[in-house]
Formats: sequence, structure tokens, C-alpha cells
Amino acid sequence: MGSRPEEMKKKILQDPSAFTKDRGAVILIPLLYEEDEWKLLYEVRASGLRTQPGEVCFPGGRIEPGESTREAVVRECMEELCIREEQLEDLVCLGSLPGPRGHVVTVYTGVLKDYRYTFAKEESDAVFSCGVEDLQKLAAVQTVREAYTADEEFFRSVPGGLQWLQRPAERRMIFYGTEPVIWGFTAGVTERFLSLWAELPGGDV
Repeated sequence: MGSRPEEMKKKILQDPSAFTKDRGAVILIPLLYEEDEWKLLYEVRASGLRTQPGEVCFPGGRIEPGESTREAVVRECMEELCIREEQLEDLVCLGSLPGPRGHVVTVYTGVLKDYRYTFAKEESDAVFSCGVEDLQKLAAVQTVREAYTADEEFFRSVPGGLQWLQRPAERRMIFYGTEPVIWGFTAGVTERFLSLWAELPGGDV
């Protein structure tokens, strides 16, 4: 009995995803300095992809077995943007967020040097950039109301369950009026990044 905690510790050290059953994912918020201003780079997901075709996203993907988050984000950017590793500078981990499908997404930012708007066509239909100042002006907020549907009889056994079930949920959603529109998880990450950017010395330019 006494060895169980030690065995669990070993297992987690060997496989950090053993408990969550999810290695997680990474994304990069790519920064470009062009025409005397800082811009963010986005991808438009390929129309032939099974999930979220045509939507705007940042470069990224799932973490492969044995990879660190840094190794994963560099690999994904090299594959999706067709760049060399040395083109990616000042790589910084901003932290982790719950992703749209429940897995943990680790967010990085970094500067792309000598980038020529290349991309892997099997992953994206296009890439585009937008200036930080323009993004701040294009932001729009909507409040989405959702009603829960479930078995009321079950929720009668949950303390406060019926009140919770009958209360409509309100969710704040931000959109950026680019073409195509940035919304959902990518818009939320963009908002967080712009808020952090504005706190930096000279961050309003």
C-alpha cells in the first residue's frame, strides 16, 4: 500500500498526460514588424480540413510524445509557415489556457524575421497580418445567451440544481472585424495579448 504514491509519482514523471489523458496543444502569436508597426499574423484554416475549415487561427497544434511545449511550437510553426527555426526570435511562453475542446493550450509569442507570407497549403488557405492598433479598433463584443437542456428529475437531487438549470447562461464573446472575422478562442487569445501589450512601455504604439 505504501508504494502506491511513489508509483504514481513515477508514472506522472514518465508520462505527464497520464492523468489528463491529453498531451495538450500549443499555439504561437507571431509578431511581425512591417511598415513601421507591429502586426500579428493569422492563418485561415484550409477548407478541406475536418475541423473548423475556413476559420482564423494562430499557428500551432498538438504536442507530440516526448516533446516540450517549446519544441512543439517551433516544429508546428516551421511546418505550417514554412520557415526555418532561426527565423523565430524572442520566443516567450505566455502561459496556458483551456482550449475549445477541453485540452490545455500553451500560448507562446515570438518575432518572425524575414518572413515572406509562406504557408503549408494542406494546413491553410491563406495567411494575413493585422496591425496591433487596427485590431484594437476592430474589436466588437457580443453577449451570447444559452439555455441548458437536461433531465430535470436528475437535477432535483443536486443542491441548487434546478435553479442552476433554469438560469440562462450568458457568455461574453469578442470579435475582430477583419476579413475573415476573428472570433472564438483565437479572438479571446488576441484580446488577452492586446491587453498585455497595452501595459508595456510604449505598448500603445
